[in-house]
Amino acid sequence: IRADEHLRDVPFVMLSARAGEEARVEGLAAGVDDYLVKPFSARELIAKVRSQLEMALLRRQGEQRVLRVLESITDGFQIIDPNWRLSFINQAARRMFAEHGVAKDDLIGRHIWDEAFPAARDTEGAHHLRRVMSDRIPAVFEDFYAPWQRWFSVRAFPVEEGGVAVYFHDITQRKEIESQRQQLLLREAELREDTQALYEVSQAVSGELNLQTVVQTVTDAATRLTAAQFGSFFYNVTDEQGESFLLYTLSGAPREAFEHFDMPRNTAVFAPTFDGTGIVRSDDIRKDPRYGKQAPLYGMPKGHLPVVSYLSVPVRSRRGEVIGGLFFGHRDAGVFSERAERLALGIAALASVAFDNARLFEEANREIAERKLAEQAIQTSENRFRALVTASSYVVYRMSPDWSEMIQLDGSDPLTETRRSTRSWLEQYIPPEDQAQIESSIHAALRSNGVFQMEHRERRIDGSIGWTLSRAVPILDEAGNITEWFGASSDVTDRKRFEQELAAETRILESVATGAPLPQLLEQVARLCEQLAEDRVLCAILLVDESGGRLIPGAAPSLPKQFVEAIDGLEIGPGAGSCGTAAYEKRLVCVQQIATDPLWKDLKDLAATYGLAACCSQPILSSQNQVLGTISIYY
Repeated sequence: IRADEHLRDVPFVMLSARAGEEARVEGLAAGVDDYLVKPFSARELIAKVRSQLEMALLRRQGEQRVLRVLESITDGFQIIDPNWRLSFINQAARRMFAEHGVAKDDLIGRHIWDEAFPAARDTEGAHHLRRVMSDRIPAVFEDFYAPWQRWFSVRAFPVEEGGVAVYFHDITQRKEIESQRQQLLLREAELREDTQALYEVSQAVSGELNLQTVVQTVTDAATRLTAAQFGSFFYNVTDEQGESFLLYTLSGAPREAFEHFDMPRNTAVFAPTFDGTGIVRSDDIRKDPRYGKQAPLYGMPKGHLPVVSYLSVPVRSRRGEVIGGLFFGHRDAGVFSERAERLALGIAALASVAFDNARLFEEANREIAERKLAEQAIQTSENRFRALVTASSYVVYRMSPDWSEMIQLDGSDPLTETRRSTRSWLEQYIPPEDQAQIESSIHAALRSNGVFQMEHRERRIDGSIGWTLSRAVPILDEAGNITEWFGASSDVTDRKRFEQELAAETRILESVATGAPLPQLLEQVARLCEQLAEDRVLCAILLVDESGGRLIPGAAPSLPKQFVEAIDGLEIGPGAGSCGTAAYEKRLVCVQQIATDPLWKDLKDLAATYGLAACCSQPILSSQNQVLGTISIYY
């Protein structure tokens, strides 16, 4: 009966003339619900039957309630019997399977590995399910089912009667978001590295006026950053007689490697670079349809450096003309990535400015030497160039002659860029308490027509306050009047914070060395904590009294005096605010909301009176792990 699917839930009472505990146990072991020994009365039999019927009804009702619950949950649910066959699938699971063309009738009674989901047999998820089945321990894991290309979060539990109960839901979208986020983080890290690399290149070439040195520096840097085996730059120059000819620089290979070859011609591969029409990047240039189409060589000449991976970018002047091209090669295929292309473009842009500056400088010198004419124009150009070199930095800005208007701000974090002029720059970037000092320094520079330079605080994009070193020089017209200010600033927040920390620590050490009393030392420590915190905080140091059971004020320079007096003698113990609890439990205790936290139930009104909303307290422990006091930060 118990083996029959339709009868196994029918209540069964065994009637027997065999008495004794052993016979009763044997009957129950056979699967009966109750055991009745002769002789018995009709009333006793009826009572036994009625009891079993009522219990069977209650079991069925309970099973139906459980079934309704399982059918209503949003997670997929299935039961796998001890023989690894699917015995139950809820509505959410049926719907999920149906979306992938699998019907319930195709699953119930089927072996989960051999018939239902053979592709999952050797997966990590299958390994977890086998452990649940064999070791009878639950498991929580994530699994990828390749045929559906879907990720699932799975919770599996052993079933008392044998088998495994499995809850699962689709987390593919979450996984995709996590993957996208990871890619964005990697992209951000790459961009930061690229920005730093380009900044270093710009620093190397911005102050260099020798054209050949600039070109070699650019070629070496570009070859290194693109991971090329060798790189070169070909560019047009005009000599003193006005004749145009082609020069080149090499990196990663000796110059002798090219001395026996003609200069590159305007072939189909080189044309986009020399014409300035586009970038050429190929994993294997030999397979490029443009390669090997030009007579008489139809490809690379014999003895040429082996080039498989190929990358080239044009370099334009500020006027848009193509002044040359950067070319990179590697003997292996697939070397140059999109990132390498991006770096090469960035270096080409830096090279354009550096080349223009160097060429302007050379042209200016040549004009002075030949004709000694247009001295005023040359001086203006020289002044502009010197201003550019002097002010070149991470963030560059332009100001009106009287500093009333910011004309332009170029850069990145931590300031907001602006390409539009603004008269509210002082309110936007400078904290109110520092504006008067900034204006005083500006007026001094205006009176002297000299350099403006100072370290000052600034308001960043995220609202935090940082330090910057700002330097600006005036641009003068032919009459000596200021036409605008050109400036640059760099972030010195870390240095300023280090200087402040060092100064405060030095003061504390000097006080210790001179034998300053303990209250003075504790007050200096408290003020140092308040000074170094980015948010406005109040610091208090409490000491354990002689009894060892209470805390007394050691230093609280910024807290209201009435509050300090009120917590004088605070008892050490659980529920005694952040400080008493931290001293009692010897651990950091942070309370985000004093008004609602049970640790502050007896002190919350006192804290509210003085506007204290949150508190973190750290116990001060001796080398023997004894509590000496606490140091607390109030917000």
